[in-house]
This record gives sequence, C-alpha cells and structure tokens, in this order.
Amino acid sequence: MPWMNALRRWLAARLARASEEPRLAPAARVDVAEAQREQGELREALEAARRQAAAAREAHEREQGESRAAREAAARELAHAKQTLAEAQQTLEVTARELVEARGELLARERELAAARSVEATPRAVRSEGVQGRSSNEDDEDEDARRPARTGGRRVAELEARVRDLEAHAARLLGRAEDAERELARRSERDRDADEARPRRREVTSPLPREDSRRPDAHADTEPSRSVDNASRGALAEVWWSPGQDCLEAIHRRIDEADRCIDVCVFTITDDRLAQALLAAHRRGLAIRVITDNDKAEDEGSDVHRLERAGLEVRVDRTEYHMHHKFAVFDRRYAITGSYNWTRGAARNNEEHIVVTDEPRIVAALASGFERLWRSLGPATRGGRRGS
Repeated sequence: MPWMNALRRWLAARLARASEEPRLAPAARVDVAEAQREQGELREALEAARRQAAAAREAHEREQGESRAAREAAARELAHAKQTLAEAQQTLEVTARELVEARGELLARERELAAARSVEATPRAVRSEGVQGRSSNEDDEDEDARRPARTGGRRVAELEARVRDLEAHAARLLGRAEDAERELARRSERDRDADEARPRRREVTSPLPREDSRRPDAHADTEPSRSVDNASRGALAEVWWSPGQDCLEAIHRRIDEADRCIDVCVFTITDDRLAQALLAAHRRGLAIRVITDNDKAEDEGSDVHRLERAGLEVRVDRTEYHMHHKFAVFDRRYAITGSYNWTRGAARNNEEHIVVTDEPRIVAALASGFERLWRSLGPATRGGRRGS
C-alpha cells in the first residue's frame, strides 16, 4: 500500500539521521565550547579595557582641573603684578612732578644767588670800604640769600635719588609682570597642546596578561588565537571619542600603517575617506577582507560594492538578522573595536567611541571571530546566497 511505503521511507531516513548524530555531536560540542571560551575571553578583555578607559578619563579630568587651577593662580598673580606696577608708575609720576617743581625752585634760587654774587664784582676799593662799613646784619642777609639755594640743591638731589629708586622698582615690577604673562601663556599653550594631543585618548600603562605566539603569513590558515606577534610589544589601549575627527583619524592611521593584511567587520561603511584609505592599501598590495550586513550594503552611499569591484574580498550576512559588529584587525597585531560605524554621521554627529589595542588576547579573539564569520558568509554580489 502507498502509505506503508511512505512510512517505511520516513523510518529509514530517520534512522539514517540518528546514526549520523553520534558522529556530529562531539564536533559540534567542541565548536560550541570553543566559541563560548573565546566569547568569555573577549568579554573579559573588553571589560578590562572599559575599566582602563574609565580610569584614564578620570585621570584626564583630574589633570584638567589641576591645570585650570594653575592657570587661575597665574592669572591672579599677573593681575596683582599689573596693579602693583600701575601704583608704582603713579608714584613715579607724582615724584617726577615734584622734581620738576624742585628744579624750578632751585633755578630761581640760583638766579638770586647770581644776583647776590654780582654785587661782589664791584671795584676792590669800593668793596674794601664797603667791607669796613658792613654791619653784621648785612652779613646775615647774604647768608640768608645763600641758604635757600643750598637747601634747594639738597632737595633736588633727594628727589633725583628717589626718582632713580622708583624707576628701578618700576623696572623690577614690569619684569615680574612680563614673567607672569609669559608663564600664563606657557601654561595655556601647554594645556592647548595637551588637549590637541589627547583630548579623547589615554594610553593605559598597566598591561593586560600576554601570551607568547608567532607571526603568520597574511590570512594564513593557522588558528588566529595562536597567530598574534607580541614580541617586544607592550599592551596599548587608546580610547577615542566622537563626534569629531578623532575616531576617523585613528582608523585612517591604522589603515595607512598596515603593511600585510586588514580584516574589517563593520555594520555600515559609507565614509568615502575610509573607503579611499582601504583602496589605497589594496593598491599597496595588502590582503584586505571586508564583512558587512546585506541590508546596509544596499543602502544609498554604501561603499561595499565599490570595494568589491576594486578587487577587495567582501562577504555579507544575508540572514534575517543583522551583522552588527564594528571592529577591524590590522596585520594580526592591532585591533580596533567599539560602537563606531564607518560613516560620516558617526564622525559628525553621533556619540561613539573606539578602542585601539595591541593586547594579544583581544587581537586574537577578534581575529578568531572574524575567521568564523568569514567561513559562514557569502559574497557581497547582489543576489548572492549564504554559503562558504
């Protein structure tokens, strides 16, 4: 009977699948365990990087507060120096006016003294007769005429000495004010250079644990977790933020400095500046692979098909869900990961971040994740099917 034959075929197929399952289950369990282990390592490493980034941000904010206090103290010192200098200059002007008045008075006394001396220029005989007939009152009058001139001369000398002292004091105050201005300018320039050099970047000096490994050829088939070159390397952890150009420039710099291979796994790629950098690296002979999402690959402005046409290897996730990663591995030595999509909007508008690191465990975990995705996905060509 037909239904009996159908039942027999169904039972035979079920028994065949059941006989294959014992052979497939161990391998599947190994793959799952390996994936879970790598996922746990990556989660721990990323959590450590986040803690380091938070500590670096707190240190940066603390340094900014200390620098602000130092600038305010320098500004107060400069204001005090300028006020003291203004007071000294005012005192100098008053003393200069007194000196002018004293010199005028001295000149008048000297004219009086000259007039008195002209009297003594009379003929000797007349003067002799006059001397015999001079009274003590007349001698006193001559002495009184000379005394103001001597007093005026001493006053002028005192005022001149005071003016010299005030001028020297004013010169010292002016020097202090100039020193304070230079110090304030130096502090401001140093803070500005520091802000430009690391507005959103902090290098973490406490390294994460490292593993020994060897460097493979570009995109070798060796296990990525054992293919990270960490000889003579310290753990690098840079954190960059957007909006702004910092994330863009950090990614661009890593693309330009790569010399063997680049693996890019990013949800959206529409920033022509980064696409041009990848094309330039491809022309230099680098092996470049790109993984992205099929929905975003078809967006207006997407650079995915442009990269594929230029000869870069591109694969896309065509499932009903999204390939939402944003990371890249450079020469299997450096990695970038974070929330930053490779779009102009991420640089211009969005609150995003990336972490740049050469910590071997993180680089190896990301490289391993890339290889697993690469094997599971199909090409980017429109209409392509999911496959290896």
